[in-house]
Amino acid sequence: MRRKSVYDISILNVRWISTSHREGLSNGRSNCPEKSGSGRSCCEISSVLLRDIFGLAARYLKGLRGRDFIEGAALIDGRWIASAQRDVVVDPATGDEIANVARCSAADMALAIGAAEGSFAAWRQLLPAERGLILKSWASSLLDHSEELAILVTSEQGKPLAEARHAAYAAGFLDWFAAEGERAYGETIPSHKPGGLLQVRMQPIGVAAAITPWNFPVAMSHARPGQLLQPAVRSL
Repeated sequence: MRRKSVYDISILNVRWISTSHREGLSNGRSNCPEKSGSGRSCCEISSVLLRDIFGLAARYLKGLRGRDFIEGAALIDGRWIASAQRDVVVDPATGDEIANVARCSAADMALAIGAAEGSFAAWRQLLPAERGLILKSWASSLLDHSEELAILVTSEQGKPLAEARHAAYAAGFLDWFAAEGERAYGETIPSHKPGGLLQVRMQPIGVAAAITPWNFPVAMSHARPGQLLQPAVRSL
């Protein structure tokens, strides 16, 4: 499977050039039907700009501070695990491959679930404040690497860079749930029996799977774990 990456031309602050113009330039032609007042084609006038746009995703990815931001294996139980099936991410401006990533199988998923179950008992015993410190540390790391994350989102998904810079939005979810965990007061409910008392206490109960939308991948992929790792609110 080939997953497309859309380069972000808003980085260069240039006008969009249509597909037909791009093809004319990339093939060395200048037969664009749209002419300027000087008689030169739009393709000819825009050639320098378009050469800068080609390969933009690959160039920005090479400049990432942390090279472990681009990893072809899957992180399961603290280990990088290669997958037999792969997904190729391509830059449609050039057709060049910019990443080759694992496509996890059902067996990989079972391994991840088993790892989560194995670590659950220790996580459950942590105090809400201790779990909150871990979430806050996670949020801090997001902010430290906000620009790298934005470049990854733009290169893989095509979101304009200004919108891809939403790590602070993601960190806000983690910070909020970190604080809410210390306010998980529970409930006291009137009983249906004389002299009875019903109480509800919020606590971790088991492994959960979260499916997140694609439109704000950094924010949404942190909102769900924050809610589930710090059982301050109900989650479906």
